[in-house]
Parts: sequence; structure tokens; C-alpha cells
Amino acid sequence: METERTLLRHWNSADAPRLFELAKDKEIGPNCGWNPHRDVKESEFIINNVFNGKYCFCIVDKKTNLPIGNIEILNVGHTKMIELATECELGFWLGRNYWNQGIMTEVVEFIVDYCFKELKMNAIYCHYEEGNVQAKAVEDKVGFKYDHSESDVYRKLIDKHCLLHYTKLERN
Repeated sequence: METERTLLRHWNSADAPRLFELAKDKEIGPNCGWNPHRDVKESEFIINNVFNGKYCFCIVDKKTNLPIGNIEILNVGHTKMIELATECELGFWLGRNYWNQGIMTEVVEFIVDYCFKELKMNAIYCHYEEGNVQAKAVEDKVGFKYDHSESDVYRKLIDKHCLLHYTKLERN
């Protein structure tokens, strides 16, 4: 799959060094609920055990052919927010050097279209941690609307309680 500036493909072990370069950034992982990666071995483990889902996509910059982020269609019909098989959740992040260029908005718009047209979803949810202005901006631009907030959410991987804001986009 591809957008104007990116290719979307599955991750592979050869991507581990690049994933480490992106995911060691302290501005990325904690906003997504995970710690910065410590080494390439950890990044390879994540590729093989976390980024291995059918709907988990490595975002690749067409100009450089390098991975620049990740987007995943999560838990179709299987979260505390999602009770129907026609609902899903999106999770995404982008390397800091690619922020504020409209790349993630482009990718999320493409994936939203894919969810509605190909996967026949009726609703898509996202969430962002209080203070994550990049994720909020993407969700706003794509048309997600505020649904609710949850305070004191414990994020085990980073051992932190936080405020999460949930947004929803429904099929027109």
C-alpha cells in the first residue's frame, strides 16, 4: 500500500537498526506508552513480537526508502472501547525528523479510508496522552471527534499514570 510520499509494508528484522534510531528518541515512546528502545536487539524483539500483526505497517519514506514510523489497526472488535466487529482502533507514531510535514496526516487519512472501504469498519477510535500535541493535531485534521477522557490511566510499560483523551471517527 502507498500514499503520495510513503509506502506501507510489514516490518522485518532488517529494519531493526533503523527502528532503534527512531525509537530511542525520548519524545516518541513515552507518548505512545512505551520506553525508548535501549539497543538494536530490543528493536528486533519489538519487530518480531509486537510489530508482527496483520495490520501493523512500517511507514517508509519513498524518497529514501527508510522506515520513518509505524501505524497499526488494532483490536478489531476487542477492546474495552470496542465491542463491535465493525469498530477498530488506530495507533501510530512518526520519527521526530518527520513531524510537522503532514506525513502522518496523509498516512492516517489513507488508513482510515482503508478501514472504512476494505475492512468495512463503521467507527475508528484513537487516543492520545495529555500534552501529545502532534497526535491530537493529526486526529483533528483527519476529522476524529472527542469521545471521552480517562484520568489516572496506568501505563505499565512506562510505569506512569496519565490522562488519555479518546477520539472517534464514524463512517459517513
